[in-house]
Amino acid sequence: MAAHRELDEHPVVQAMVNGNVTRSQFEILLKEYAGWFSAWEPSVATLHPEVVAELGEFRFEKSLWLAEDLERLGVDVPAAAQEIRAAEDGARLAGELYVIEGSTLGGAAMMRSGKGFPSGANRFYEGYGARTGEAWMAMVAWLDGHVSGGAEVDRACAAAVETFAVFRGFLDRAAGA
Repeated sequence: MAAHRELDEHPVVQAMVNGNVTRSQFEILLKEYAGWFSAWEPSVATLHPEVVAELGEFRFEKSLWLAEDLERLGVDVPAAAQEIRAAEDGARLAGELYVIEGSTLGGAAMMRSGKGFPSGANRFYEGYGARTGEAWMAMVAWLDGHVSGGAEVDRACAAAVETFAVFRGFLDRAAGA
């Protein structure tokens, strides 16, 4: 998927992989994610409590991880972005989850590079630690069981592309720092 490749090749992601992301870029990126996840996670719990139960609450704690990282950097945690809500449609939610959980897998890969992040603020990128690969495989199985048929796949893919674009926007804003 081109949208996925664009994130992987983004200059800020490459700087993170190579260990030379600036503190300013990193702070902006974490604040963008924190505002988004602080709104998105509770909306999933409200709109799709069955999904949270099926996948596990641990998948919906990224805002806490981001708060921990921002506090480690001495940066105020932003308020939740009021305009953000999880998709009401189950197939579209699956597309959002595909990007989010795939990003968790990618963050763990960045951690393995051993380059580190400013001030050791790496909780968000640690993901599920040693369980990250296992959690990804469980996510793929869940997706396979919850998205079937052409129209559902189309809606999930559209939501994934939109979520990649949101995350790309975060990286672009960080690149401007």
